[in-house]
Amino acid sequence: MCTFPLHKLLILCGICFLCFSCHPDSGQEETKKTPYIAQVFDYCPAPGQFVNVIPQASQGDTKERILARAEELLVGSVNTGMVSLGAWGGYIVVGFDHDLVNEPDTVDFKIYGNAYENNAEPGIVMVSADENGNGLPDDAWFELRASEYDHPELIRHYRCVYYRPASLTDSILWKDNLGGKGYVSRNSYHEQAYYPLWESADSLVFEGSRLPSTAYQVGTTFKCPAFDWGYADNAPNQSSAACFDIDWAVDASGKAVKLSQINFVKVYTAQQQSLGWIGETSTEVTGMEDLHFSAE
Repeated sequence: MCTFPLHKLLILCGICFLCFSCHPDSGQEETKKTPYIAQVFDYCPAPGQFVNVIPQASQGDTKERILARAEELLVGSVNTGMVSLGAWGGYIVVGFDHDLVNEPDTVDFKIYGNAYENNAEPGIVMVSADENGNGLPDDAWFELRASEYDHPELIRHYRCVYYRPASLTDSILWKDNLGGKGYVSRNSYHEQAYYPLWESADSLVFEGSRLPSTAYQVGTTFKCPAFDWGYADNAPNQSSAACFDIDWAVDASGKAVKLSQINFVKVYTAQQQSLGWIGETSTEVTGMEDLHFSAE
């Protein structure tokens, strides 16, 4: 029988252990963090002309499938995919894989959309920190104060209900808590169902603040001017007005709240506008970015 010297065997085992520990396929490599959206926790659009299209949805789809498709469009990058939030109140809730730090005297993150000159579709932005440490967006939410926060025509505690149509190819009735009503009207450019196909409820209820309408007609088209600052999908992505400061956070009474960091962001469509053949005003999101991110 051949024997192997014990001291060489120990050395060989040590080398094998080191190789296994350092090999990238050993399972020990840590997942790299990203400055972009890491997870979509909720996506609940109000009815709209791009609903069931971005992301794509079909009869029989579940909420879980739609969340997965929204993640395919938004997670880990910006401007490579887009989701539509539909008419007023429709929202998305996303999270980062790290603390998004509130740096003093500067903006902290950017929200990407598809706005351009005279085509603003503003969304109100809310933020939350993972105070209980469970990785879920179930702690307190705070609105980011923006340029129209004190506008006399802004409506707080607005509530709107959208009703499932008798036929999925019908326009969609809505009624609000002010006695108003109207329709998310269909147009010839988008022939799919406008009511979310994965929703089983016969009505969808949204609550929040409603910004004043700003659109006006010029000939056969409409112009939608941007607000000054503080809203998603309100200014072109290259503009400083697409950036947000955590120091803008306020509580329900409008009092400033000091947050050292956040982990979650919510955006919802903030105008209730129907623009003829152009369709409803609907906030779109194409990504978010931590402006202070460091891979180290």
